[in-house]
Amino acid sequence: MNAVFYKSILKTRLRTDAARIFGRRAWTFQQDGDPKHTSRRVQRWLEKNVRFIGKNDWPANSPDLNPIENLWAYLQARVYARNPRTLAGLQRIIEEEWEAYPIERIRRLVDSMPRRFAAVLYNLGGSTSY
Repeated sequence: MNAVFYKSILKTRLRTDAARIFGRRAWTFQQDGDPKHTSRRVQRWLEKNVRFIGKNDWPANSPDLNPIENLWAYLQARVYARNPRTLAGLQRIIEEEWEAYPIERIRRLVDSMPRRFAAVLYNLGGSTSY
């Protein structure tokens, strides 16, 4: 994946998926420091379209609090369990598993953020069980 493809995903899915997850509640987009995420192209699009934590505002060695990591781990396990045999099969399975991921589980991950922050504060910025 490159910045062009990543931006196309953001353009087609970010607002729709966020509305489905958060409804009318406020939300802020966050991502890690991957080069495709921090490219000028993607940063400009985000600045114009959503509230997000910019690459210069996110500490380089901050604890990984992003609940998406839990979703990726679940998704990876589900996809591997189905043992895709072709690239097309892999794509189909990823899409099916993504769409099947329970929205309530996403809400619980998002709602866990205050506990995640509290754990980081308690550990003075060190590692946590999250």
